[in-house]
Amino acid sequence: MVFGAILTISGSVSIANIMTKLVRKLKQMAKKRAHRKTVLKRKMERVQKELEEEEERKNRHLERETDLEMQRQEQGVEHNATEGAEMNKNVMRVVGGLMLEAPKQKAKKQLRRKQVKRKEAARERGAAIADQLGRKWETKKRRVKQRAQIRNEDLHD
Repeated sequence: MVFGAILTISGSVSIANIMTKLVRKLKQMAKKRAHRKTVLKRKMERVQKELEEEEERKNRHLERETDLEMQRQEQGVEHNATEGAEMNKNVMRVVGGLMLEAPKQKAKKQLRRKQVKRKEAARERGAAIADQLGRKWETKKRRVKQRAQIRNEDLHD
């Protein structure tokens, strides 16, 4: 009878240890889940904000273009003759009866053969390094997953 009482006491202690570990693990998992939710929420907010900014930028650009076109229409032909030199600087494009400013593209600088060769070699080196790092991170992720599976198996046993 004394032996049975000792067994129940030691058994309850080990169960209590397991329960505290499980509670701690559950709290940790809940914390991670909450953090993941906040991170995803912030990401969604950031993407939404970027989309709104892009839309606002497009609207401002379109308004500026329409204002310029309205000024050109109001000022008429006599002002267009004096503006000829200015129009050469800003490339104009007719779109649906409207004259719009086209963005000016910079001329690309011609590279020498040696420079082209160097750039190509650097690009290949960069690709090789990126592949190597990719493999490194894939193996690291795989190891982390394996450790997590082992931990989960230990918890369930």
